[in-house]
Amino acid sequence: MNLEDPVEEQRRYRVELVVLAAIVAVAVVALIATVIVRTSGGQATDADPTPALTATPQVDGSGEPRLAGPTDLRSGPADNVAIVTRLAQTDAIRIVGRSESGDWLAVAVIDRPQLVGWVRADAILDVQVVGLPVVAAPGGSTLPPGTSPTLTPDLPDLVISGAFAVGNILHIEIYNQGAGDAMGELAVAVNGGQPQALDLKGVPLHPGQAALAAVPGEYVQLRTAIALLLLPDPELEEEDHENNGWSGVIEPDQPNDMEITAARVADDGALVVTVRNNSPIPITGSLTVSVREALPSTRLLGRHVEAHTIAAGDEVDITFPEITDADLSRTTISISTTAIDDATLQNNSYPR
Repeated sequence: MNLEDPVEEQRRYRVELVVLAAIVAVAVVALIATVIVRTSGGQATDADPTPALTATPQVDGSGEPRLAGPTDLRSGPADNVAIVTRLAQTDAIRIVGRSESGDWLAVAVIDRPQLVGWVRADAILDVQVVGLPVVAAPGGSTLPPGTSPTLTPDLPDLVISGAFAVGNILHIEIYNQGAGDAMGELAVAVNGGQPQALDLKGVPLHPGQAALAAVPGEYVQLRTAIALLLLPDPELEEEDHENNGWSGVIEPDQPNDMEITAARVADDGALVVTVRNNSPIPITGSLTVSVREALPSTRLLGRHVEAHTIAAGDEVDITFPEITDADLSRTTISISTTAIDDATLQNNSYPR
């Protein structure tokens, strides 16, 4: 611009200079803000995304949850309860459930089923807890943060630290988290039922020790929720009488199976169907047996729903007096039950 430019031309240049200065100022402010964010130590801001929670633990290729490192397996979901054992990073675990807050996970050790306890959720790699079942803690109240438990020197404190199936028989692990020996007989009530005496061989349970015991007559037929109450000898004084309960979900560790083994016409002409229990335990429940004409008809000839307790390896006969002189070459028979998750469906029909 020179002095001979018109007045309007001078005004236009002044406006352009002001706009250019504003743009430069904005760019400088943005540059300074970027430098501040990059040098602030990587602290999260309100814009940081919150990781989405899913119902399934995310694992790294192995198909099983993995520990981030060595960690304590505790008898309850808190830092101030007893340590059951120290898990190695290589220990394979199965997640049973979570605490109500989701900060702790109940886990079982795959190759040592008697080891069931609690670990911090952040001790397991990439696990997501929403949707996992909430498992009640076995113990009583916990202490305020920063305090340590004070135990009476000569008193035991028994808790159920785990429950699981061994050969589809219910087992529980009892842990003495007190400071004194636990003596005398122990019993457990399952789902509010009659107490069942536990065989612990009369050996005292010293502080920090755990004992595994089968619950007589209690079998695991299906994955189910149970509630347990440990009942020590009435003469045994404990540190805490309110922490003897346990609740959670257990499931069979071996397959259960029912099979049609034979069908025949009895001397009186009635159809008799033989069903065998191939499970490792007695199975109690309703059994439905259906008899139909063979294809193409499939007409229902008879159906019986009967309640039975069949010992492991034993058979039971289901008789159809209303079906006489059946032509077994033109008859199909099937069984079903809700008492178990039948492991082999192929043997639930006859003929095969």
